Amino acid sequence: MNVLLTGAGGALGRCTFRRLTEAGLSVCGTDIHPMDNTPGKFVTADLLDPQALESLAVGCDAVVHLGNHTGVRDDVPPARTYLENVTMNTHVFLAAEQAHVGCVVFASSIQVVSGNRLTQDTDRQSCLDYLPLDGQSPPCPGNIYGLSKLAGEDALRLQAFLHPDRSYTALRFPWLIGSRIDGHAQPSSPIKPGPRTRADEAFAYLSKADAADLILAVLTRRSPGYHQHMPCAGNTLGLSATELVNRYYPDVPLRATVETLDSLVDTSCIQADLGWTPREVDLFGPDRVPV
Repeated sequence: MNVLLTGAGGALGRCTFRRLTEAGLSVCGTDIHPMDNTPGKFVTADLLDPQALESLAVGCDAVVHLGNHTGVRDDVPPARTYLENVTMNTHVFLAAEQAHVGCVVFASSIQVVSGNRLTQDTDRQSCLDYLPLDGQSPPCPGNIYGLSKLAGEDALRLQAFLHPDRSYTALRFPWLIGSRIDGHAQPSSPIKPGPRTRADEAFAYLSKADAADLILAVLTRRSPGYHQHMPCAGNTLGLSATELVNRYYPDVPLRATVETLDSLVDTSCIQADLGWTPREVDLFGPDRVPV
């Protein structure tokens, strides 16, 4: 399988580049910044240039699109974050369409659904429609970055409507952390939420290595149509689901009794559809092993 990987120079991009190559896929990575010592072919390209994408997508069986502004940053105006993310997504998806690429994977974000309630906003009600979260949780973006990711999901859904025989998947990633598997140490103790911590992201995390494994699973299955998943390995506070619900989500409807919940993100559909489960779980839990 020939795969075009955008955002190959980012933290998740580097991990995914290596994982897909190790699995025997032929990967061409691209990023706006040059890269050294890549595990496969690499081409420096600007995703804001549609011509560059058109040529790179030719001959590809799949496109993994990770290249976006990665959040709201003080050094990037909000309008630029939104407009450039939407433009990059449009260029990538249209290039894949024109090249008849059969599978597109898009890195979306949990911020599509998590609103802007902070842990310090104890008097504000959560915008979440239900818990545990899953890939079908209704959108409630709380910033311009989350809004740009929602626009990307909508654009991908349009492609699936136009080409129902092809595979399109949006992955709503939570906070991505390092891991033993990819050679980076993960935090070894629960993280105390600060006053600016977004409360409605379920304090969810996933290791970059598990995220790369999920991308590989999507490429391997390549089911036709549009798919939307929210992966998770646990919560960063090292608390039980019961403790989290009582403390942060007392008014959010539950789709299961709290005593039966292992997490505030339900990944059962991902396991059923793709055979994927995270390998690195409870990194912030009571049984964690310090590194």
